[in-house]
Amino acid sequence: MKKHMAKMLVGGMILGSVLTGGVGYASDFWEKIDVYTKPLTITLNGESIVSGSQADQYHNGKVYVPTTFQYKGTTYVPLSLIAKELNKNVAWEGSTRTIALTDNPRGIWEGQMQPSLTETSKGKYTYSVQNQTEHES
Repeated sequence: MKKHMAKMLVGGMILGSVLTGGVGYASDFWEKIDVYTKPLTITLNGESIVSGSQADQYHNGKVYVPTTFQYKGTTYVPLSLIAKELNKNVAWEGSTRTIALTDNPRGIWEGQMQPSLTETSKGKYTYSVQNQTEHES
């Protein structure tokens, strides 16, 4: 009975040291900071991409977070928000702690459709629809 109790105690101590050691390691990268979260307007080439009620909160795919915040003279903006406006994909590789920005593949993207009817020869017509945001990469 004492031998079993000793094994449990030693096992618990080893497990406890492993778990708290990991917390100690992770805590080296955590720092509480005070940030300024007053909403901002963001423009791209003169066009507003974030303003008004959108400027307060941004849904990052999981939860709502501040769209922007300022800390020590630097303004922070979610990379996914900017990437979307620049037609880029964002991927996170946790094992290497790498953020990858890549071009979207070629093709037709969401936009306004513009139909047209063109006479190709006497009595024959071609009907086509062009997307206003077609991309050539």
